[in-house]
Amino acid sequence: MNIRTVLAIFLIATSIAVATTSIATPISAEDHARGGLDKADKNVHDNTGPLSDQDIRFHEGTCQGGHSTTVLDNLGGCDILPPPGGK
Repeated sequence: MNIRTVLAIFLIATSIAVATTSIATPISAEDHARGGLDKADKNVHDNTGPLSDQDIRFHEGTCQGGHSTTVLDNLGGCDILPPPGGK
């Protein structure tokens, strides 16, 4: 093979590799946000304990914004929380 053929094959292979990695499964904004909320939830639990006033307020706020966390979803979601500001 001459140098042009080798170069053309290399460029095609490189283009395919770049295109494939560019379209790899992207993380959706929702998944990214969920990850951040789950991390914040873990920090609240680690610092104040599960079911602390701060933990309840954290979940009230996220639920009012239309979001939840994995832990809360596993327990029944936003529906298990008391009314906002209530106990």
